[in-house]
This record gives sequence, structure tokens and C-alpha cells, in this order.
Amino acid sequence: MRVLLVLLMLITTKSISQEITLKGIIVNEKEIPVPYVNIGIVDKAVGTVTNTKGEFTLYIDPLDNKSTLKVSCLGFESKIISIDALEKKEIITIQLLEKIEELDEVLVLPKKTKKHEVGSTKTETSRSVNFSLTNKKNQNLGAEIGKRFKLKKRTSNFLEEFSFYINKNTFESIKCRINIYAVKKNKPAHKINKENIIVNIAKHQKGWIDVDLTVYDIITNNDVIIAVEWIDYTGDKRSRLSLPITIPSLFATHYYKFGSQSQWKKYKNISSAMKLKFEN
Repeated sequence: MRVLLVLLMLITTKSISQEITLKGIIVNEKEIPVPYVNIGIVDKAVGTVTNTKGEFTLYIDPLDNKSTLKVSCLGFESKIISIDALEKKEIITIQLLEKIEELDEVLVLPKKTKKHEVGSTKTETSRSVNFSLTNKKNQNLGAEIGKRFKLKKRTSNFLEEFSFYINKNTFESIKCRINIYAVKKNKPAHKINKENIIVNIAKHQKGWIDVDLTVYDIITNNDVIIAVEWIDYTGDKRSRLSLPITIPSLFATHYYKFGSQSQWKKYKNISSAMKLKFEN
């Protein structure tokens, strides 16, 4: 009887600790797969990003089975779904509805403008910030590293070029997304770019990565936070991607987001090697 009880306890413990695996695809109203969608547990560093075919795999601790998933993508309405409503499905299909965007106020640049460059150009530092890898493929996609840029307020600022510096890269290939946020309570708020800004980084590519923003017609009259989001890669868990940071860097603000739907962490007096060119 005692042996039977022990066996039952072992079986129960194993079933309780068994990891939840969610596999699925995210589509639009026309059943077309949507690439690079953020999906993860709300406010936790558990999340991923769909691939080019809209597919995802997400591994969840059984203790989080009562938590909720958030699915979000530029141009679509976000969706909140309970995990326990999904875990019994072999393949999950989540449909996103297109978001009707309100037209922004038209900002007109004066005929004569001045060009500016702000940010940190210091790359020779002893410290770095990493896009870390987990033991399970793609489970930290959606992580972001960002920096606040002070622009001239109450003036139309046209964003021309964003650059970030890579000091370590041992991946076969990397795909990043550049997100440009409005600032609210000194943290990233809504995105002000209306299109995905995707950057492809070649094998072992390092140095400054320049991103042309002129084609996106981004004009703002306030400060912005610009972040580099990790959305795809080829390589193994021993590979590394890092950006140099300067500590201390007075009055600078560094931001890190550990997963697709996690909260932003803010670090004062730290600066990552990022710069922004704009005109007004």
C-alpha cells in the first residue's frame, strides 16, 4: 500500500510539473498568415515572435496555466486569451482583426531646416548588454533594447536615420525590428511608426547598423524612445549578440524588455551605443 502511494505521488508530481507546449499559427481576416507577431504571457518574460509563415511554439510553466496570453502586431487589434482555453488544442489558430488607424495631425516642416544628430557614439566600452538565449529555441524573441532621444518639442522633427552598434555577433543571421515609441511617464508608450521596420543583419556582422527612416515619413514634436527588437535568428544557443553600454552616462536612460509581452525595465545613467539623425 505504501509503495502504491509513493508511485501515485510520483506520477502526480510528474503530471503537475509537465511543461505546456502551445503550437499554432496567427492569421488575418482573410486567413493569411501574419509574420512577426508578438505573443507571450502578460507582464512576464515568457514569449516569442511568429516566423515568416505566422507560426509559433511557446513553452509555458504549468504554474502559469491560469495566466493570459497577449497577441499583438502593428496594424492589428491586440487580443487577450487565457492559456487554459488553448492548452488542449493540438494546433492553435488565432485570428487578428485589422486595426483602423486614426489619421495623425499633419505636421509641416519649414522650407529651411537644420540637421541634427543625438545619442551616444561611444563604442569602446568594457560593458555590454546581450540579447540572451534560452535553452528552447525562439523563447526570448520579442526582447528589446532601447534608448530615449531628446528632440526639440513643439517643433516638427523629421526622423532620417537610426543607428545602433553591435560589438559581438556570432550568429549565422539575425533579423531585428526597429520600434519607435512615444514617451509616457518616461517609458515607451504607443508606437509612432505605422509600418514594420525590419533590419537584416548578415553573418557575424558587427559595427554600426544604419537604418534609413526617411521612407517611413515619421514626424514628431516630442521625444521618442527607439528600441531594437530581436525577432529571428539562425544559430545555436552558444551564439551571442551584444551592444556596448556606457556606465555611468549622466542623464541618459536605458530600457530593456525581456520578452514579447513583458514590462519595460528602466535604467538611469546608462547609455547604449545608439544615435539618431533628424531635421527640423
